[in-house]
Amino acid sequence: MISWPIHGFSIRCLRFTNSVAAAHARLASGWLARLCREGVEPSGPIRKVSVLHPIPLSRAYPDASWSHSRRYFVDAAKLNKQDAASIRAVELISELFAIDAQARNENMDHAARHALRHEKAPPLLARIRTHLQEMRKTVLPKSAAGEGYTYTLGIWERLIRFLDYPELELSTNVAENSMRPIAVGRGNWIHIGSEHAGPRVAATVSVIESCRRLKIPVRDYLADILPGLANAPLHSFVDRTPAAWAPKHPDTVRHALV
Repeated sequence: MISWPIHGFSIRCLRFTNSVAAAHARLASGWLARLCREGVEPSGPIRKVSVLHPIPLSRAYPDASWSHSRRYFVDAAKLNKQDAASIRAVELISELFAIDAQARNENMDHAARHALRHEKAPPLLARIRTHLQEMRKTVLPKSAAGEGYTYTLGIWERLIRFLDYPELELSTNVAENSMRPIAVGRGNWIHIGSEHAGPRVAATVSVIESCRRLKIPVRDYLADILPGLANAPLHSFVDRTPAAWAPKHPDTVRHALV
């Protein structure tokens, strides 16, 4: 099963497939999704669980996450609380996340966030890169901190792609969180039983995860739209999606995750 949540938007879309190759073949016609995290390959027929981000084919790039980079240095600082270089790396990367936090707090759209990033991120990125290059001169590459600068500098061009495309997030955390229920329970459905059931499961989880993203009570939403759904015309479905339902029921939309 694959998922391509669009950051900055309110949908979660999952699609069932037996293999990552099949998923890429389906998406390559117009949108190619990048793998954000490793999946699971049980014995027998592959049931790959992957998180994907949709970006135009020409912009596709392998996994790159600033949260992964920061985690290396956080772990290094935990091992050695006197590791000033790792602590400084964490501080600098946290400043980068603070830029996007400001955009969220001020409810900026992509264009406004893009402008804010270009105003504040380039000099900060230069400081981060310089700091990591200095670390490389004195820190062993096989150490915890060394793995951090090796990862970060090794995929630097991919890590800074967010400067070109405002829809991209600094980390894959939102996408990974949307797939966590499947990852946690995957032992119960490693064998889907039938390929015909897979797309139905994907469609169901898509609806539930979209509700979670919009902070809609899933029970209330389903109770409202399911009656009569079987006899509803296809053109009416666009008005029954979670994104269309939420503005019409502001009193039932909660401000906490379902």
